[in-house]
Amino acid sequence: MDDLDWKIPLPPQGFFDVFFPSDESQIQETQRRILETQMQRRWEKERKRRLPVELWMLVLDSVAEDDASWDPNGHLSQCRQVCKAWWHKCDQLLGPLRVLRMRSAEDVASLAVSLRTPPGTARRIRGIHVEASDGAECQWMTSVPVLLPELPNLKTLRFSDTNLSSQHTRLRQNYSLFRRCECHHLEIARPRCVKWSHLMGLVSVINPARLTLTTRGHDFRRRVILPEGPFELRLQNLSSMSWYVLLGEVTSWYFAAPRLKKIVLYVRDTEALSPHDKHVWLRKIDGLFCPPHRLPELETVHLHIGTVHVFVSQGIQR
Repeated sequence: MDDLDWKIPLPPQGFFDVFFPSDESQIQETQRRILETQMQRRWEKERKRRLPVELWMLVLDSVAEDDASWDPNGHLSQCRQVCKAWWHKCDQLLGPLRVLRMRSAEDVASLAVSLRTPPGTARRIRGIHVEASDGAECQWMTSVPVLLPELPNLKTLRFSDTNLSSQHTRLRQNYSLFRRCECHHLEIARPRCVKWSHLMGLVSVINPARLTLTTRGHDFRRRVILPEGPFELRLQNLSSMSWYVLLGEVTSWYFAAPRLKKIVLYVRDTEALSPHDKHVWLRKIDGLFCPPHRLPELETVHLHIGTVHVFVSQGIQR
């Protein structure tokens, strides 16, 4: 019997430490190793039947086509938390606000292609900036709304140094397409126009809620430019307006905007203003609360003349 006991092989060194740990730390370490082994085996099985990354990217593009996916807690936000690869893709789709800047016909053609791939790119666009950098006729701006895909989240439209006097006759018709996206803010800086109707015709077809105008005022020889005809503003959706204007630019104006509540005027050529001119401006803004202007909701008019700020409200005027 003693010989039989002597022939039983002893377990290897450390056997009891692994399978029968003596303290709590060793127990936790053993459990961790077992869990890692199970996870590794499970990952190997999943890896064999995993879909290609390219296919998942197409799936996310398809998800982005649904309007509900763009909500703060929508499908894209939930997919963003799945894995690192999905996070980068969803972050690209849900990326920061973007503004398209166009200075030539080539820019428009290039952006028209890039906005269609992937499908969700057009939804990221919040603003368009059309700028005539070369001082040319810039007739290419007429085709911008037609060439670009639909931009459902467009909020701001800006024009800088554009020539509105020599545009195609379809300019207004084409830009009326932006009414579908309810463009909230229209900004026009230093436009070149012979008549006020060239400027206000473009403004009327877009029909924004906010309008910011910076009229050109001078040509390259610093001569004052006076567009022909009266300044007539007829907008149904306009609620606020800011205008950087020269004294001699406006000889007569007419406002018909049933929702307009606030007007801010900045007189730029303050060094040429006489005391009489300042009284003329005060009479002008006071007359905005009276016929023939149709501004039933107008509450305040702010007039900035240099460092002087004049505030006129409907209650004070009455």
